[in-house]
Amino acid sequence: SIVLVRVVYGKQYHGGESYAGIRNQGNTCYLNSILQSLFHVRGFRDAILENAHENEPKKRRFWQRKEIPTVEIALAGVFEALAHNVTAGTKELTKSLGVDPNIQQDAQEYLRLVLEEISSTQGISTSKYYLGQSERYIRITDHEHDKLVDQGYKGPPLETRHTEPFYDLSLDIKQGNVLQHLKTSIKELMTPQHLEGDAQWKTKQYGPRDALMGLDFIRFPPILVLHLKRFAFDFERGHVAKINAPVAFPLSNLDLSDLLHDDALKSDPPPLYRLHAVVCHLGSTGESGHYYALVDPLCDGRWLRFDDNRVTPVTVNDVIKEGLGGPGALGSAYLLQYVREDALPVLHGNNKEEANIASSFFSSPSPPTSSASAPPQHAAGD
Repeated sequence: SIVLVRVVYGKQYHGGESYAGIRNQGNTCYLNSILQSLFHVRGFRDAILENAHENEPKKRRFWQRKEIPTVEIALAGVFEALAHNVTAGTKELTKSLGVDPNIQQDAQEYLRLVLEEISSTQGISTSKYYLGQSERYIRITDHEHDKLVDQGYKGPPLETRHTEPFYDLSLDIKQGNVLQHLKTSIKELMTPQHLEGDAQWKTKQYGPRDALMGLDFIRFPPILVLHLKRFAFDFERGHVAKINAPVAFPLSNLDLSDLLHDDALKSDPPPLYRLHAVVCHLGSTGESGHYYALVDPLCDGRWLRFDDNRVTPVTVNDVIKEGLGGPGALGSAYLLQYVREDALPVLHGNNKEEANIASSFFSSPSPPTSSASAPPQHAAGD
């Protein structure tokens, strides 16, 4: 039999013949999906495991006293099991996050929560991988600037700016069956809003003025998470409805260079991205349904479906079909995780053993049949 070897933080973990899944406690599919996308960012998981090894006495105290562990210690427990190719459990992690495992939650909300909780841990830098930088601005219109110049003003157009870091970008999805494109949705975040009438910008020195309020991107992170806002409250029916409109997303060559502001950090590599993971949602409402993850562990075109404790190979066509959405689709992409081309080493480093895992897994003498690549079928809940 094939014995896979994964190198994590300088240690070899010998496991079984496949990648490992995560048990569902009841309605924790949302958590399982984001954990798989995090685990397969090798640099991030190594930092989590390294921190756990360095804080072994602290970890033992939690277990001995039967206390609720911190988020980073509980997360390390999940990653440790997955590194051994052992099906992982999340009971300690849900306790540390303070969530009821029987209640469905939002995958994007909890991805951000986990990253924010980890960011406060000494020695673990989530910003190194996931944190981007934007600037929110308010600037008077050209017409208002001309009026000030007529009154003797000699300076540049009045403007105020403040930095807005981000772990993900939330993109509006329009109702209907018209195909939407991912980059177009990102560009729409930059469309300025007109501040006029009662909403005028109230400047300190020159009073209320017509202005534009918008967003500039200063830095895109090595790992870019895009959140497709598919849930909206339906006031007629009184529940959170699903927008299953089709959204086309590139598998590679997502180039965001033209979206960077002129004052962007010039030392950063070009923001050219390759798709690494997709968190899909099955169902018609945001209050129920099922989440699962599609991951290309090494960004080499060999995709896996992580559906709780079940792990199966899938094709690129499966990824496109299951993520696209549209009329008659069972589900659609909810989160898209991209890796910047220059940051690909954070997925596998310089260790050949890591790449050998994928080679071994996909060299199985019995390739998956078409039925094995069918998307998971679930009822209203998990």
